[in-house]
Amino acid sequence: MRLAFVFLLAALAASVWCARDARHTLALEQKDHATTRIALQRMTQSRDAWAAAYTEALAAAQAQRENAAQCLQREAAASKETSERAAIMAQAKPLPRPAQSKDVVDDETRKRATARLNRPL
Repeated sequence: MRLAFVFLLAALAASVWCARDARHTLALEQKDHATTRIALQRMTQSRDAWAAAYTEALAAAQAQRENAAQCLQREAAASKETSERAAIMAQAKPLPRPAQSKDVVDDETRKRATARLNRPL
């Protein structure tokens, strides 16, 4: 009977030790889980910050693209206007006028210049 009591006491001690070890292991796992959860929150915040930065950079790049396209359109229009002006001035022919007035250009050149100046904006 004593032997059974000793075995029972040993089994009880072993189960208490196992339970204590399981609690200790569980506490360590909970601590690791909390650390992982904090790391996950930080990574989520970092991801959101990078996503916001990407969105801002994408919007800025789109705005730059639109500005460049508008600039190229303005440059093309200015180049066209310059060539039109040069063509008008190349065809200008002064006509002799009476002594009281200065030399002026011919009527066709004047009409082309007037049409260009009076075009809608």
